[in-house]
Amino acid sequence: MKSFILSFFTAFFFYSFSVAQCPVGEMEVTLEISTDNWGYETYWNLVPSGNACGVGTLYSGGNSFQVGCSGGGQRDATVGNGYGDNITITEGPFCLSAGAYFDIHIIDDYGDGGPNFVVKVNGFEMMQFAASGSATSLTFQVAEPPQLDLSTHHNFVFDYTILGDVDIKAEFMNMGQSNITSFDFNYAIEGGATETYSLSGLNIPRGEEVEFTHPILWNASATGWFDVDVWVSNVNGQVSDDNLSNDHNVKSVNISIPQPDILNSYITEPYTIEEIANSSDQVNHPRDLDFHPQLSKKELWIVNKGTEATGGSTVSLSNAGEPNQVANYVQDGNAWHFLSLPTAIAFGENGNWANSTGVLDANHNGGTFTGPALWSSDFSIYGVIGNPPTADYNGSHLDMLHGSPLCMGIAHVEYNTYFVYDSYNKEIVKYAFNSDHGPGKDDHDNGEIYRYSEVFVERDGIEIPNHMIVDKATGWMYFADHKNSRVVRMDINSGTISNPNLPEINETLAVHAEVTGVDFGTYISTGLTTPCGIDLLGNKLIVGDYANGDILLYDISNSTPTLLTTINTGATGLMGIKIGPEGRIWYVDAEENTVNKINVTAVIDTSTSITDQELADKVSVYPNPTINNVNVVLPLESYGEFEINLYNSLGARIAGYLKINESKLSINLSNFETGIYFLEVKTETSKTLKKIVKE
Repeated sequence: MKSFILSFFTAFFFYSFSVAQCPVGEMEVTLEISTDNWGYETYWNLVPSGNACGVGTLYSGGNSFQVGCSGGGQRDATVGNGYGDNITITEGPFCLSAGAYFDIHIIDDYGDGGPNFVVKVNGFEMMQFAASGSATSLTFQVAEPPQLDLSTHHNFVFDYTILGDVDIKAEFMNMGQSNITSFDFNYAIEGGATETYSLSGLNIPRGEEVEFTHPILWNASATGWFDVDVWVSNVNGQVSDDNLSNDHNVKSVNISIPQPDILNSYITEPYTIEEIANSSDQVNHPRDLDFHPQLSKKELWIVNKGTEATGGSTVSLSNAGEPNQVANYVQDGNAWHFLSLPTAIAFGENGNWANSTGVLDANHNGGTFTGPALWSSDFSIYGVIGNPPTADYNGSHLDMLHGSPLCMGIAHVEYNTYFVYDSYNKEIVKYAFNSDHGPGKDDHDNGEIYRYSEVFVERDGIEIPNHMIVDKATGWMYFADHKNSRVVRMDINSGTISNPNLPEINETLAVHAEVTGVDFGTYISTGLTTPCGIDLLGNKLIVGDYANGDILLYDISNSTPTLLTTINTGATGLMGIKIGPEGRIWYVDAEENTVNKINVTAVIDTSTSITDQELADKVSVYPNPTINNVNVVLPLESYGEFEINLYNSLGARIAGYLKINESKLSINLSNFETGIYFLEVKTETSKTLKKIVKE
């Protein structure tokens, strides 16, 4: 979770106060080119927009002798031609027609991109980008930026979330010439009422990005897809800024019913184990599993270990555990590198997932070029793009950073940020991929790596993973330390950067830093032999034990955990475990090549018994049964504020309303399925439960 409000990206958009020397009707354009370790591989060509490389060439540079327009991916360029290595060259100034569009074609001899380009017009940085693959093209306009231009740069609302209060978070960038001192941050759901947050007393210079969270939460009270429109207005007191095209940022967001907490049922009720998938579905030495964050899909992903020679693979079960379940086996075009001996998988709320890579060197040549990889769950991308790999698309991965060999576990934090269990360097490490480089590309220089060197971790061989999970509500991260038969927890919001400039490992990064002063320690020290899988829901934690196939259920509502029960699976290769969308426990058995669900009859209080009979007599619910809306009449004069919660028949909270201080509340049930629901009415001192029938 981010604890800062402002983030600075000084590489973008600063004004250098140069004075154009071009004739009237033209503007001064310069290119700043920063090469990588192989500067001689690059050639560039500037032409009128729409022209192919070499057609109507206006200017060019780099290795024209060996590369040129046709040399992409030829891999025959040699040192001493074109540009030098790791240097910055300024090309120009060129005088080009004001308002006209031009293309820059960048050709790379090896086919893996490399150089960074900055385009300046009259001294203003208008665009920065990194070349990738064997050929990259960029279109730019010869124009200065507007005076007043505030862009809604990113809409950070989760792509997939659950019923209840949802944060509206966004990032804004000043792309104009004037500093931004005030603006309105607005949002609306499905074109509905506008919620406005007025910000003043700011000082946002050109090129700076700022991140804010709207103080008014969106109460998502129905399931389905919703368009969340975030936009700016009243910039510096001006009704609209000078560029309306980037003011709005609309995202489609999916709302699902949350997982019901029925874990207490495993304490008192008998349970059965159901095999959901096996080797006939191409489940082969599975090491971990996770559900897609759109819980209504019931889409379960399993990661197979594979071999160093082949790389790992995934099996995705749509409608997992249902009669219409379908298994989809995928092996990426370059799983040999990006999914080499995977130990764990973790999904983020944006639908991307990442794996920890349990190999010493993903290049398999004696080095340490290994770390976590980021992927899309879109099956039109994953396993399709770059399969087989090409010079332009090296598999379908979205990103990979290479500072943690022998990664034995991974846990999602937010957006494209993950923690990994780095057993090679014996520490916990946070990886922020930030904006990914796109499927099969290779630009890693915006990646951030933070090393928590005080949190000493060890592995016992390379077979058994050390799985980990972040409690996003509290900030505690729990990870299985199987070598020392314990569970350790760490406060991910604690600690400070003690060294912001660690030496880079294997690649150029935006940040490589050390974090110290972290709150961590042993949380569970007894009752476990070889802890492996781990997951949590609310104040319950489940931990697997590879040694005997047991799954232990703990209450973690206090600083000292309480063991509630032990579930005996009998698995000989128990690894990843997960609480599914319906609240039941799932696990993989690496020895039997199976995916399993532990079924239990959920014990749910479906009675209409009353805690406070006086309150019950004063609360009325009508119409009941109902088709769409139900009205709740509250005795405001006697009790003041109320909290209202709506539960489905499984005991899952599917809607909630806090601080109700009106005498009547109307709840829309039209988007819910027919069946039994329970309405809880609470005050500070009493509560009552009403049964509702939805027809």
